[in-house]
Parts: sequence; C-alpha cells; structure tokens
Amino acid sequence: MNEPIENDLSLPWYYAVLLFSIIILWAVLSIEILFMLFGILVSDSTSWLSVSVPLLLIYPLPLAATIWRMKWSLEITEPEWEFKDQYISFSEFRTISKDYRSNYTLFTSRFALERVVLVAMVLVFSMSLPFILDSLLFPILVFLPQLFGLLTILLGILYTSLFFAIIPGPLNHEFPLYPHKPIRRGLRLLSDIPALSWIGVCVRIGYWSGYYTIREPLLAAKIEGLESVATLLCSVTQDGAISYAWVHNEMEHEGFPKIPKKARPTSDDIIDMVREVVKWYSLVSPENEVLDDVMFDLGIGSSE
Repeated sequence: MNEPIENDLSLPWYYAVLLFSIIILWAVLSIEILFMLFGILVSDSTSWLSVSVPLLLIYPLPLAATIWRMKWSLEITEPEWEFKDQYISFSEFRTISKDYRSNYTLFTSRFALERVVLVAMVLVFSMSLPFILDSLLFPILVFLPQLFGLLTILLGILYTSLFFAIIPGPLNHEFPLYPHKPIRRGLRLLSDIPALSWIGVCVRIGYWSGYYTIREPLLAAKIEGLESVATLLCSVTQDGAISYAWVHNEMEHEGFPKIPKKARPTSDDIIDMVREVVKWYSLVSPENEVLDDVMFDLGIGSSE
C-alpha cells in the first residue's frame, strides 16, 4: 500500500492569509501615497506615471515570491502510479482536463494567455485612470486614490491567479497538462474516415493514493463490427495534425496483420490501414454480416 502524500493539495491557510495581506496592504499603501501627492499627480502626467508605474510593477514581486515559496514548500513523496488506458469521449476528456487543472493547481503550470491579457488591460486602465476620470467628469477625480486602491486589489487578484498558473511546482513532470484543442482538431480529421463506429480519446490515467494523473492522450477510433478486435490510434501535433497512426490489436489475436506505424498519414493512408484490418477479419470471421456494409463503405470488392 502506497503512503499518501503528506500535504493536502489545497492552499495552506497561512499562505492564503499572507497573499491577502499583501494585496490589502499594497492597496492601502497606494491610497496613502496618492493622497499625499494628490495635488502634484493630477496636474502633471509625468509625475503620475512616475508614481503609479512603480506601484503597479513592483506589486507582483512579493506575490510571485509567496506563490513560488508556497508551491515549493510542499513535502511530497514521489508517486508510484498505476496506469490504466481508458477510452472516453472528447467531452469527457475535456471535463477531466478542466477538473485536473483545477484540482492540482499547486502541481501544474501553464502559460495562461487569457490571464496575461486581463492583467495587461487592468494595468493600462490603472495607469490611465486620472486621464479617463478627467475626461468624464472632473469632480470624480477627487476619488482617484480610492479608485486606484480598488484597482490595485483587483490587479492583485489577477496577478495571483496568473502566478498560480505559470509558476512551476516540484512535481510538474508528474502532473503534465494537455490542451484539448489539438485533440478536437484531430478528431475532426478522423470524422471523415468511413467505417468508423466511434471516435474519441484514449488516455492513460494513473492512480495513486487518491490522486490521478493524465498521460499521452491519443485519438482513438473503433471500426464498425470490430469494436472489440482492433482500435485505430493516432497521436497529434500541437496544431492538431495527425503525426502518427497505427492499429492496436485489442485481443492480441494471432495472425493479426502487421500494419506499420505511419508517420504524417493522409486520410487515404488511414483508410488503407482500416481496410487491411477489415479484409483480414472478413477471412477470420466470414459469418459477420455487419462486415458486408463496412467492406462496401471501404470499397472492398467481394473478390478481395
């Protein structure tokens, strides 16, 4: 029996308190500085930028340091995964991937473009705040320090979310992330292949001590009438193109045709692979009536 991971994967409470304190203290500090320099800042755009820009750009440093320390402070035993290959639909794979990212934030990292964009938008808006308020209605400008403080809190939350996503943890290699968009694009390519009864994802899911990891998601397709006999498997590139295709002998049947693994296969290459399996099975199981329609769809004549 494997020993469980010593630390819970939830955020340790004292780090949550520290992050919250940094955000609130920085907001209060920003408000106090703006109150003291209010007259100078609203009359001179250069002075405003010389104060606001350092406040906003130094701000993420203690947040990033805290999150990095939090991720690397966890003491974890190297997991010993028990892997199982599972065939699931694309919607199931997408759900599992989202839950996986959410549950194991401390152990994963990824480039979160949408969060970078949000941070950049709030940064630009915060730096432009006095000019925006002045153009709308001058009396609102007196609330500049308070509004800037609120934006600082919002920015702190966004910074924290971004750093949780991009800062690596000690077991990143044990909890890899796989984007689902390339898988979806690859499945669209397989949808044009005839004689396939099911198209989905083959994923290796490792279990250990109540946790799980995802490895090597592949495109998977079942051939009509041969669902328990053979499975078409394909790996995909980051842009969703099929990089390799091969046929897996599900029952380890003796005499199963030796179909070489195909690199960068075209649709015709994949159809030929499916055709070879169907031709072989029609000889092994000639009484299977479903194969008549399958062979017709693949253009296999009765003489073959």
